[in-house]
Amino acid sequence: MLPELGQEAFASFFAPVKAAFLPEIFLALIITYLLAILAIEMGNGRSKKLLALESLPALREALSYVMILYAVELIHGTASYMFSGYAQSNSYTIAMKLLTVICGYYVLVNSEKFLYEHPRHLLEYPIVMVLAILFMTLLVGAAHLISAFIALIGFSLNLYVLILFDAPSAMAREAGIKYFYLSAFSSGLMLYGIFLLFFVFGTGHFRDMNQIILTNSEILSSGYRLLLCGVIFLLIGLFFKLSAFPGHL
Repeated sequence: MLPELGQEAFASFFAPVKAAFLPEIFLALIITYLLAILAIEMGNGRSKKLLALESLPALREALSYVMILYAVELIHGTASYMFSGYAQSNSYTIAMKLLTVICGYYVLVNSEKFLYEHPRHLLEYPIVMVLAILFMTLLVGAAHLISAFIALIGFSLNLYVLILFDAPSAMAREAGIKYFYLSAFSSGLMLYGIFLLFFVFGTGHFRDMNQIILTNSEILSSGYRLLLCGVIFLLIGLFFKLSAFPGHL
């Protein structure tokens, strides 16, 4: 009986994932496959700069397939929640994911000259860029405070690496160190704000929080100060994390 219940729970957990989460799965598999190929080629003594230049068109092609998948989902997709409500897929999120991938594709298209002329090999640059795009799509589709926080942290980690690619430059080192420490500080503020919001609402799901705000004024009135502090901490951490005004210093 228990194994059957476990299989049913597993099936219900992953039921909507096959179609709605296919572009992210495809992109993650492409990144994993390319990392394995690069490791093998580096073991054979291939030039790192040449490998970086060869991986760039492969990742651009992968992003073009991802854009096609998102376009198909946008036409035929339906709204659904995945992973027990931690991620969502609807027309708005799919359109934003498609826009994110298009912008990332544009950056990769215009990066070939940068990679060719840079004094360092920048082997990691294409992989890190696509990883950042993957985490941005996960952030767009997040439907829970924790899943949004994890996706934002993954995106920020890639930014640390991108900023420090010009490590010989004093300005790049200063920018990387400042962003790292400010981002670590903002992560703590965001976690504290998430804790306060969870304490007030009793849940981290966006749809449940929205329902409570619309229907249960008693919880909002009794926990108004905690809610206000949680929102302030969350916004301050988010502004510092994204280097957005007024947290762009």
